[in-house]
Amino acid sequence: MSISYEIPVREPVDVVVRLQSSATEVSRLQLQVTRLQLPIWVQVTCLVFWSLLLFVYGIQQGDLYRTEGLRAIIGKEMYRTGDWLIPRLYGEPILTKPPMFYWAIAATGTIFGEVMTWSSRLPAALAGMVSVLIVYFTIKRYTDATTALIAALALPCSIMWLEKASSSEIDTMLVMWVLGAWACFLRIMDAILELRTQHSCHSIHRSSMEVWT
Repeated sequence: MSISYEIPVREPVDVVVRLQSSATEVSRLQLQVTRLQLPIWVQVTCLVFWSLLLFVYGIQQGDLYRTEGLRAIIGKEMYRTGDWLIPRLYGEPILTKPPMFYWAIAATGTIFGEVMTWSSRLPAALAGMVSVLIVYFTIKRYTDATTALIAALALPCSIMWLEKASSSEIDTMLVMWVLGAWACFLRIMDAILELRTQHSCHSIHRSSMEVWT
């Protein structure tokens, strides 16, 4: 005795209706997420305060550690002598690193009247904050503001970020310039792609006009 059974087959109309209802539900959820998004200025303000909390809080505590003292001494020498062209250590030129971080330390000394422990660490903290903002605006350009906000909030939470961005070290400023170059490269590639698209559309339009004439 054989047992037979039939596989239920849905009508095509039923499948289409279900797909349409699913698409409507997804659109409704996307609309709700969009409405829950904070304004851009609120997100940027949150990122600034988040960066300041992680990088600036406590930078006045503790002595300069390892090469922090070297950076601070060179920056202080630049501030004291007024020679902003050549970094010097106890009067001798030291050209092993680019001078921009030393310029930043000397600039803080000019602003606050003296190069101190916290002021020599401040440029790295500000560079870390700018790096977070670069990542936020770059990701927001290609995805959405919520994804960019989450990525920018998570970026400075690693141990190395917390260590380097609150110390008188060159690393964080180097990362800031690398991220800035990365963001500029993406903008340039977008501009080139847009120009190529416009040129292609213009060529197609011209060709179609020639065919009709």
